[in-house]
Amino acid sequence: MRYEPGSSGKFCASIVQSLISDWQGEIDPYGGGMHNTAKLPNVAETHDWIQDVINDHDFLVQIILDQNNRFELPQVCCHFYYCCIKRWWDTGLFQMYHPDLNKDDLLKILMQKHISANTLTAMVKHHSQYAYAFKKYPSKKIIPITLDCLLNGDPVQELVKHFPTDKNLDQLNTMVKNYQKKYKRYPIEKLMTL
Repeated sequence: MRYEPGSSGKFCASIVQSLISDWQGEIDPYGGGMHNTAKLPNVAETHDWIQDVINDHDFLVQIILDQNNRFELPQVCCHFYYCCIKRWWDTGLFQMYHPDLNKDDLLKILMQKHISANTLTAMVKHHSQYAYAFKKYPSKKIIPITLDCLLNGDPVQELVKHFPTDKNLDQLNTMVKNYQKKYKRYPIEKLMTL
């Protein structure tokens, strides 16, 4: 599984894990993510450049963002900020976006109730540099899925095409609906000043 941070990679990986095994995932109460599960038993996840990890796997599911949707990458960045960086007060990871600030300055930003426009702009700029966040890597090993499918569509049916199963998918479909509802709790249009 290769994805930009905040683009629902753990969620997508959880769907795949549920399709290939008896494992069942649950969204966590904080932010509606899937981060209560540290590591999935059969699905590896990475934010690394896809060209650096493609040869390490038989295939990769790649989450693709829509570069033409001006809200999608900022939404991903906000999700990453609230569900990961702010959740764990991860100043080391946060410094990637503000390399000129020290730990105390970063903590002051994290103490604010909402993500600042400067931080959101820095995050969007940083993640915009990864070409394969926005297009399928040219390899037969890649199984592409769009973020729009994960958040607004039927990702279970999309992934069943590649991971067939005959088991009852009701519980998995309920998890998906709950995740999709929770992910959308931050109205990105109100946060956007770009």
